[in-house]
Order: sequence, then structure tokens, then C-alpha cells
Amino acid sequence: MNKKKLIPLLGLFVLVLALFIGYKAVQSATSGTPAETTAAGGEVTMILERTSSEVRSLSYTVGGETITLLCPAASADWKVDGEGAFPLNQETARRMAAAISSIGVYRTLDGGDTGVYGFDAPASTVRVLFANGEAHAYAIGDVNSVSGNRYLKDLDTGAVYTISPALLPYFQYTLTDLFVYDTLPDDIEAAYVTSAVLDGRESDDADDLAAVYEAFTGLRPVKYADWSGTDEAAAAWGLGASSLTISYKRAVTVTDTSGGESTSRIPASYTVVFGTPQDGRIPYRLPGSGVIYLADAAVYESIAAVLR
Repeated sequence: MNKKKLIPLLGLFVLVLALFIGYKAVQSATSGTPAETTAAGGEVTMILERTSSEVRSLSYTVGGETITLLCPAASADWKVDGEGAFPLNQETARRMAAAISSIGVYRTLDGGDTGVYGFDAPASTVRVLFANGEAHAYAIGDVNSVSGNRYLKDLDTGAVYTISPALLPYFQYTLTDLFVYDTLPDDIEAAYVTSAVLDGRESDDADDLAAVYEAFTGLRPVKYADWSGTDEAAAAWGLGASSLTISYKRAVTVTDTSGGESTSRIPASYTVVFGTPQDGRIPYRLPGSGVIYLADAAVYESIAAVLR
């Protein structure tokens, strides 16, 4: 191809390229997908870099509710603000504290909040307070349709960023999600149950004990009525109206003088306190727990039918 033919073709290519770039710019402006300024080197830039052990409180919004968690010291347990008896999942609370203590951003958006990032109704608003008094507040907005990342606004400075979408799920837990259920002991074995007593009525018959044990396993906690641990709650649910005590032989490991190990069994017992049946359910409390759980009343009736 000679030079006279090549020059017009190059000019046409430049024109088409310019039109395409212009089209993409207009498309971005009209689609609500804002232009982004890449952080230096195209890598994550840290806007907050602390440790979870420094966090003393964090709060976040989920489903229109604000949940506040407190930790008075690095080695202390997390508590729900105003609800100290709530059986809070400590591992989840620690992960939330770690997530909000270290925030890296992919992009810094020019122009700040332009009203198209979803901050008018954020997916969550998160606040964190550190031991030295340093506090931060962030709003997590919509997803960027191009990158898949989320918008984040620093509510103190007004700066807007894009961040990994992985931050939001840490702050989508409701109180129900954070509840830790008690469990029945795993050392009660059917073959080693020696007796069962329900309100003074006792049996050591093998068939009776097998039936009681089967019904007892139906008390696996999956629904709670009250977790406050107060006397008022216990009275409201009639706690103490009845009780079941299972005696059994618990397996223990014994080490002899030569270092050899063997299994021995020692007497043990486990008592469940029941309340007054209500609407086909039976309230009950397990040893060492302040939570009042609910089970199908048929569970209690099965036990009572054996120990009558």
C-alpha cells in the first residue's frame, strides 16, 4: 500500500478512536458510574491501619437498627451495649473489629459525594472508637457497576473511595445472628445413664432410661424465649415448675504412674429446669445458662409419660 492511501486510513482510525473515547465518557456520565482516580501504583491505599485489640466500641446499622458492641479492654469479652447478659458470639465480634480497624481503598473519587453513590440510604453506617480516643465513621454505599467494588464515604472528611465488597458482610449481622446457643453436654451416653428423676419420680429401668434419653436429646436448643437471666423473666415463664435430673457415668482419661492412659468412668448428673407449658411449647433452662429456651411440649410429655 502506498503512502497516499495509508495517510487517509490513519486519519480515519484516529477519528473512530476519538469518537469511541467520547462515547464511553458520555456513557459513564449518564449511567451513574463515576470516573475514578487510581491510587498511586494501582495498589490498595490504607486509610485506616490499626489493630482489633485497640477497638473499644463499634456500632453499625443493619435493617434500620443500630447495634453497638463494647469491649472495655483488649483481653475483655465483647458485650452488646445495654444488654450485658446477651450471649454474644465473641469470634464474630472480633472479626468485625478487625475488619473496621484496617481499611484499604482501591480508588479515591474526584469531587467527593456527588449523590450517586448510595450514601442517602447506605447499606450500613459503621462507627469505631479506639482506646486512644480516636474515632472514625464510615458509610458503605452502592456497588460500582463496572468494578464490582463498593463506595465508602468517610463521614468525618467527606472523602469518597471504592473498597472491596468484602467489608459490608461483616456488618450485616442482626442480634439474632450474633446469638450463641448453648449445647447439650456431649459426655452423656445412652449406655451409661444410670437413673432419671422427674419431680421426685425416679427410674433406673433400662427401657425407661432409653426412652428418657431419646426425649432428652430433643431439648437441643434452637429457639430462645428470653436471654436476660433475670428473676422476672424466670417467673414469667414459670421456671422451676418441674425439673429433670439425669445421672450417668462420665468418661475420664486416667494417667498411671508410668504415663499410660486408660478410660475410667465417674458419677455425674445433669439437671434441666422446666417452666410452665405455653401454646404447645415448654420453656427450659440448662445448667450454667441464663437463657430460657423453648422446646416442643411433646418432649416434656414423653419424659413425664415414662416417669409417671
